Amino acid sequence: MVLCSTLLLCLSQTHPGALSGHLHLFANGFLVLALYLFLKCFRVNPEQHDRVVVWQLLAGGSLAWAIQTRPNLLVSVGCCGLVWFIVRCLQKRLGWREGSAVGRLALGAVVLSLPFILPYLLHPDGLALLKAGGWDLLHQWNSERYGIRPHLGLPELLKAMYWDRHFVDFPFYGLPLLPIPILLFLNLYKSPSRDPRSWTATIWIPLFSSSFILGLWLSYLKTHFWPHYMLLEVVPVTLLFAWIPQGLAQVQVRLPRALGIGFTWIGIIVGSFIVFNLVVVEPVRLLSASLFLPREHSADARAQEIVYQRLQSLPSGEHFFVPGDPSFHWKLQEPMPVKGISRAWMFDPAVSLSQTPATQRMGIATSPVERCNQLLSQPADITIWSEGKASLTILHSCLAASEDDWQDLTEEWGLMGSKYHIFQRRS
Repeated sequence: MVLCSTLLLCLSQTHPGALSGHLHLFANGFLVLALYLFLKCFRVNPEQHDRVVVWQLLAGGSLAWAIQTRPNLLVSVGCCGLVWFIVRCLQKRLGWREGSAVGRLALGAVVLSLPFILPYLLHPDGLALLKAGGWDLLHQWNSERYGIRPHLGLPELLKAMYWDRHFVDFPFYGLPLLPIPILLFLNLYKSPSRDPRSWTATIWIPLFSSSFILGLWLSYLKTHFWPHYMLLEVVPVTLLFAWIPQGLAQVQVRLPRALGIGFTWIGIIVGSFIVFNLVVVEPVRLLSASLFLPREHSADARAQEIVYQRLQSLPSGEHFFVPGDPSFHWKLQEPMPVKGISRAWMFDPAVSLSQTPATQRMGIATSPVERCNQLLSQPADITIWSEGKASLTILHSCLAASEDDWQDLTEEWGLMGSKYHIFQRRS
């Protein structure tokens, strides 16, 4: 378990785009929780039926939360369910117990999803808003494919996922995964009996993990793919690596010498990169960052602190808006006056969504006029522009077309030369 936990951390934090994959980390957490709760059912005394029911309901709810966090997982869970159904039919072990367990998982998913749906049910137009924001808008974003990797064929997708990207300074992420399908193949085709009823319980690990990953591929092929989506593979890949020793023990034939040597060298090479990255690269990077902080980073930190202190001391009734940097709003509990906080929807006219009933219902700006109205909307009296997020030209064009007068307070706030530009509305 210590080795698997270390591998989980390595896969999560050193993967390309890990900082953009925060939603994936939450989804993985709910997946692990669902797996833990479901497996807990097998450790409970069968006579304690009520406890089994509670664990299964909670497992279904946690699984639903994972899917709601990352909808790609719906396809993966569907693939796992299909594989389970086929194997249980082949084993002729599909009965009322299995059916009732699936029913409890589904019931738990519905019941524990209700708290998120309840606010929409209490709103007069809630269900329409839920459909527009939870489905129509995302479907439009995927179909228009602005600013995201276009639809790929399976070979191109696999190449982008497992061969082009770097993993812990190792350029071929798919190489350490190579032993897994080989071991699975040997277990299924080199075992003394191919009767599914003779399979051991541990065979579910590679079957479910492989089905889960296949479901991710299908979801990416259907929509789009970003490098940080690889973080969704953390849980199944960790389980597969944990299964490798068991898979080796179950193989009834002696492995070819070349294959054994290959496995050993892959383990040594990948393990060396992981250990070197954790023991040397990361500590050196953190130490150098703390001892030799770049000047521009220190200047940005000082400018950010000035902005924060100024906003904190604003008179009661004055409001501000910092487009592209919601941290000030979170810290000072100031609501943001825009509906769509995506950088592409706010700043870049070339990648904004086209006008549809969904964008109108959700209030997403789709034209330069709407975008300016949101950037300079009331009741914000002060607009703080972070030039690192978008060009200052966008704001200048909005200010020029505004009916209000805006005064530049950047120099007065002591922020000349920084990335922040301060403008205050004059009535």
